[in-house]
Amino acid sequence: MAASRGEGKVYNTGNHGGGGVRYRYRTVGNTVIREEVAARPKKKAAKAHSVNARPQVKQKPSILDAPVNNSGMRAPKNLGLVFFSFFILGIVCVSCIKYVDLRNECTSLQKKISRDKIAYNDLKLANDEEYDRIMGSVNLEDIKKTAMDELGMDYPKKSQVVVIPGSGSDYVRQYKKIPDKLPGDELEKSSGSK
Repeated sequence: MAASRGEGKVYNTGNHGGGGVRYRYRTVGNTVIREEVAARPKKKAAKAHSVNARPQVKQKPSILDAPVNNSGMRAPKNLGLVFFSFFILGIVCVSCIKYVDLRNECTSLQKKISRDKIAYNDLKLANDEEYDRIMGSVNLEDIKKTAMDELGMDYPKKSQVVVIPGSGSDYVRQYKKIPDKLPGDELEKSSGSK
């Protein structure tokens, strides 16, 4: 009963091992037997001579189909494409080199600017210190004594002061020569004599 139940029954078929050889598995009792099955011949596609059949497009030969020269290298079919590719590659290389050069120049200029800022700050501090030293050494009383005693300077008299009418600000523009006598000058002299 056991022999009739599974005997000759095909469980799995498949192409194992490659090479176009197919196997079939069957059981006899508790034993699995692998049998070689002849491969079916592949069907060749029949040429269709129908109206709807599309003509086959001839593919362009690839660069690998080019003839081989004596050195074993394949000669390219399109030299223009090769030259154009090298031209583009050259432009990219020159651009990269120029970019690196400009980047280095920018970095060196930034370092120079930082050095110049440090030098500027040092000079500004030295200048401020010198200005403070000079301003601290100036004595207004000494200047007044030197001007009056050695140079013969004196305070101006009222007759030497010329009053120019202005707009009220400290800044006055002079467009013509200041006259020796102003109209209000005669009044001051007459009032001063009384």
